[in-house]
Amino acid sequence: MRYFLFIIIAFSLSSCFKEELPVQPLDRGSLLTNQVELTSSYSIQAYFDLGTNSVVQVQSKDVWDLAFDCSSSSFIRQNTALTANAAITDTDVFEDVNSSTPVSFKYDHQIGDTDSLAIGKWFEHGKVIVIDRGYALNGTVLGKLKFQMISLENGTYTFRYSKLNGSDYHEGTVTKNDDYNHIGYSFTTHASILHEPKKTDYDLCFTSYIHIFYEPDYTPYSVVGVLINPYNTSVHRDVNDKFLQFDYDAIDTLSFSTQADRIGYDWKVVDINTSQYTTYPQITYIIKDSENYYYKLHFLDYYNDNGQRGNPKFEFQLL
Repeated sequence: MRYFLFIIIAFSLSSCFKEELPVQPLDRGSLLTNQVELTSSYSIQAYFDLGTNSVVQVQSKDVWDLAFDCSSSSFIRQNTALTANAAITDTDVFEDVNSSTPVSFKYDHQIGDTDSLAIGKWFEHGKVIVIDRGYALNGTVLGKLKFQMISLENGTYTFRYSKLNGSDYHEGTVTKNDDYNHIGYSFTTHASILHEPKKTDYDLCFTSYIHIFYEPDYTPYSVVGVLINPYNTSVHRDVNDKFLQFDYDAIDTLSFSTQADRIGYDWKVVDINTSQYTTYPQITYIIKDSENYYYKLHFLDYYNDNGQRGNPKFEFQLL
């Protein structure tokens, strides 16, 4: 009888507990393929989000000249997609700078570090800066101007600029917004512009930009490639044709870089005799995005179905 009661009690207690369910592994999804259209003249800047497999913003690359940092660093970047460059003069007297002022121009370096920017630590020197705006989309020269910061107060940059002879004088402002990495400014419209998506909304920027080569000589050169989101994004590059083998377990063995051009331009090469591009699918990029997800990506083509260049095609997958 006692044994019978024990069986009943044991059965009753076991029925009070939920049945254990096996833990389902996270569905990493299938391989995804997409293509970004930059046009054969490379006139477009396109911002891509891996999480949604979509281009979240696209624009003509000439809509901005300067990008004002929204963080506490407060640096200013140039639009090297237009081949813009700048020179810091020896004077803080705006009126003293003209076309005869001796200057030495510099490009923003492609790695994106704040100490490698042409305008540099403007808040330390207050000097007048000569800016060469580069080239318009039709190839015409945009010209030079002189530029000087006036103040940065309560998150608002105030500055002035004019032609080198002092004509066409303007004062402008740009106000920081923590939702963005940068707020842009156009010397054409004389206004600020949201030239990039919110910093949590994209991972990659497809664009042309200046790459500085040092061998055999110092040579700034316009290239077309991919710059990564500077906000909490990093990349590991592997050249050993292991795209299919990479999985999440490999992440702890990899080294990641936050350099803006860690993906860069050299996933493709051009034949100087035929002007034809070939991509290197054996190069794999492991990308950690701002949401701390990891993706693997490689490039498949540089042409669209009509044979037009400037249309990077790539394959990627969540790890």
